[in-house]
Amino acid sequence: MDRSTYSRPTTFSIYLPARSKLSTSPSPSPSPTSLTSTTTTTTIMKKEKEKEKEKEKEKEKEKEKEKEKEKEKEKEKEKEKEKEKEKEKEKEKEKEKEKEKEKEKDK
Repeated sequence: MDRSTYSRPTTFSIYLPARSKLSTSPSPSPSPTSLTSTTTTTTIMKKEKEKEKEKEKEKEKEKEKEKEKEKEKEKEKEKEKEKEKEKEKEKEKEKEKEKEKEKEKDK
């Protein structure tokens, strides 16, 4: 055959649709575009997991703060109770003093 009369079919038009189909469907040997898409999805998933972990840490910190606040409230209540006890003691002392005064008057 003479080269001038023979023309090969162009491979570009034959393989182009096949490549586009491969990029959309999962294949054992992924094309570079599908590789980048999987890496981006994995990085996105990692970032989402990190965000979730951070949120959990923040929640734990908030819980700890709430616990500390509750402890402080309990301490304040205890202080108030102690103050009330002291007041009662003072009242009792005053009553005793009054009683002593009355005894002295009686004598």
